[in-house]
Amino acid sequence: MNSSKKMLVCLWLSLLSTSAMYAQEQSLPDSAEGPKSPGVQLIDQVMAFRQQARTQPEEAFTACTGKKAQKIFGPLGRTLCPNTDPSRGWAYFFETSVFSMSFITSSTALAVFYHPWSDVALITEWTRSKTGNSITDAELLMGDTLRNQGNPPYDIEPHWLRSPVPPYLAASLSSAQTIQDFRRIFSPQSSNFKKGWRSVMTNSKLLKSNYLGAGFMFEHNLAGLLKFQNDADFAAVRQQSNDILAKLQRGLADEVLAVAVETRPESQEAIKQYAAQLGQARAITCIRKRDDQKKEHLFVIYSIPGRPECLMSLWFKPEDAALQYTLKRIDLVDQNNTYVHFDAITNVLKNPQ
Repeated sequence: MNSSKKMLVCLWLSLLSTSAMYAQEQSLPDSAEGPKSPGVQLIDQVMAFRQQARTQPEEAFTACTGKKAQKIFGPLGRTLCPNTDPSRGWAYFFETSVFSMSFITSSTALAVFYHPWSDVALITEWTRSKTGNSITDAELLMGDTLRNQGNPPYDIEPHWLRSPVPPYLAASLSSAQTIQDFRRIFSPQSSNFKKGWRSVMTNSKLLKSNYLGAGFMFEHNLAGLLKFQNDADFAAVRQQSNDILAKLQRGLADEVLAVAVETRPESQEAIKQYAAQLGQARAITCIRKRDDQKKEHLFVIYSIPGRPECLMSLWFKPEDAALQYTLKRIDLVDQNNTYVHFDAITNVLKNPQ
């Protein structure tokens, strides 16, 4: 992608506010003056489930699934983390994934939790009964399996890494596209679901190969994060990143911005306003990317605790031929906004003029 197209896309992001919600949440009525509708109640419950699953996944599964929790999530946990601790894997998954919902019948809804960094999605079926809402089914899918409705091709390279745009935008666009596809595929307008929601996954025979890919992709993301945290090659960048976080925690946004001199004005204002919260951010990934002149840049991307839809990217640029990286820019991205404006952003990508 050429520099002018990148600039236009980044300009699009700078014009977006940081307070939008996903489309289905925007469409819900304000219930402040009366009882909440069943749909609003369910969304509240799903959000509470995600919040608990960030730190206590097994307890969250049991609370929302009852005795079926181990039967449903035990095998899926071993699929997600074939070689690591599923409990820690689930906690990280929910901490750094976005979610959306589709109300497919009067008593059944689907909630998808999508982890763009590994390109893995968890679909949960929520069913309403006289005793309340509970998870009655769940499935783990590679991103390509979901987007292609179960059909090949499958690619074990995460979707966001296939994009030429800056990594923080690529991940946000990947989330938006996957959520958009989920809402299109699992929509009551696209199918009557007489055979259940699984019937729209038209190639269920390839589910086992999908499981192998999902586990590999998720643990590969974990391995990359572990490498950033421990590898000597990242020591200097890691130290710079930790210093930035420490200053943000102390509210020293001006000192941070004095270093990150290329940060856009819109991001500067948000950094000043939310410095302490941004200082609590958790690293998700570190990736090298070459520009049009073949110069290698390095991005460290963070998720905000409790707000996985919000991303912070530290953009390090090479100072010399020895690749001594120096922080030059901080970008903030709200994945909700990317979803809302997905069509407009992709149009800019296709038609930069």
